[in-house]
Parts: sequence; structure tokens; C-alpha cells
Amino acid sequence: MKKAHDIGAVMGKWHVVKLRNVSGMLVDVLSGSHITMDIRNDGNVSGKAGCNGYFCSIEIHDGKAVVSPVGTTRMYCPEPGIMDQEIYFLMDLEASKSLLHTEKVLELLNVADELMISLEGDSSE
Repeated sequence: MKKAHDIGAVMGKWHVVKLRNVSGMLVDVLSGSHITMDIRNDGNVSGKAGCNGYFCSIEIHDGKAVVSPVGTTRMYCPEPGIMDQEIYFLMDLEASKSLLHTEKVLELLNVADELMISLEGDSSE
């Protein structure tokens, strides 16, 4: 894995496979839930957070990431755990300070370089 030094290194469609829960433990995405991230070359990001759509932007300079405040739609999802999972995903997305990547894996880390979100390349197009 190497640190992303520009947006081109992480551009593309991704889906979340692991994220932190309320206890801060890295866990699998809930069964039947899909969290996606589409990173465009202008730094704009959008996707599905499990229930709601979201959008933000990412700037990358010298291996450090700055994520803008995240905006979302405001739907309620009755499936157990989906809304909580979405809240933790969005909080950790905003708290991301660096990104590690390979061609097929993207990891978002916090200021202490702790893994918060793990994604895989989305080849479903």
C-alpha cells in the first residue's frame, strides 16, 4: 500500500467492505447493505451511504487528505443497524486525513494513521 499523493491515484468507483462501529472496531458492512464511493478527477465525491446519498470533496496534498463537510439526503431506513452504520461511515469519511491505496484497495486513515474505512474497487459497471 502506498499513500495517495494526488486525486488521480484514487479516482474511480469503490465500495466499502469494512468500517468502524460504535466501539471503534473494524467490522464488515452489514449484510445486504451497500456503501459506495465515486471519486472523480476534480476531487468531487458522491455515493450511497447505505440508505442515503452523500456528497463531499477530497483534496490531497503531500500524502495528506482534506475532506469537506459531507452533505446527505435525509431518508429514514427501517432496516436494523443501517442508520447507525451510515452515521459512523459519514463521520469517519469526514475525519479521514490520509489515503492508502493499491489498484484494488483503498483505505482511509485518521490523524493517528488508524484504519477507519476499507474499500475495494468496484468493477460492477
